[in-house]
Amino acid sequence: APQRATEVDDLGVCPLMFAASGGCLDAAKLLVKFGADIFARNPINWSVLLYAALGGHDHMVRWLVEGGVTVTDHELVLAAYTGNSTSLKALLELYEGSVVDLRTNESRKSLLHLACEGLCFLKSSAECHAQCVELLLNWQVPVDQAEPRQGRTCLQNYIEDARWRTRGFELSRTHLSILERLCEAGASVTMEDFGGNSALSIAAAAELSTVREVLFAYA
Repeated sequence: APQRATEVDDLGVCPLMFAASGGCLDAAKLLVKFGADIFARNPINWSVLLYAALGGHDHMVRWLVEGGVTVTDHELVLAAYTGNSTSLKALLELYEGSVVDLRTNESRKSLLHLACEGLCFLKSSAECHAQCVELLLNWQVPVDQAEPRQGRTCLQNYIEDARWRTRGFELSRTHLSILERLCEAGASVTMEDFGGNSALSIAAAAELSTVREVLFAYA
């Protein structure tokens, strides 16, 4: 029945959100025809656009924006962190604000901080997360921007993650290539955070010998 196009489930998710998440454009168009709202949000304020982005569907992202939806910081932050590189590219192209100046609300981290942290979290494949880092470097997001709580750059945050040891990231070609890519982009290996820790000293304290070798080449 047409009225079901706007029904929500027990979690407050509407059919259009499911269509966006699955990347089914024909279903989305049909739902909108029967009254579905492209501006709908669920109880935790997730937009239809965010469902499309986290599903990795750039064509759905573009269709929603063509329909009048605005890309917000929220979609960019979560796409960057979760490694949705295809939809992140579309969001970056369609964002009306400054990608370079974008910061998270609470931690005041840049999108590059989040993409590097996501590469340790690994919600998607390491390669997809790495593509997000590469996209943001190409978008000129400052590589040595320090977050205000600990004064840490994305490089310092990246190698400080305990999963370099617990998950053996020193054996991961992708993780090491992004380490080198950050250094190539100008990330300082000697710049210190508020606690006096540099990327080099963090690697030394964690006994990450391969990481230290890479960093020493840029010291």
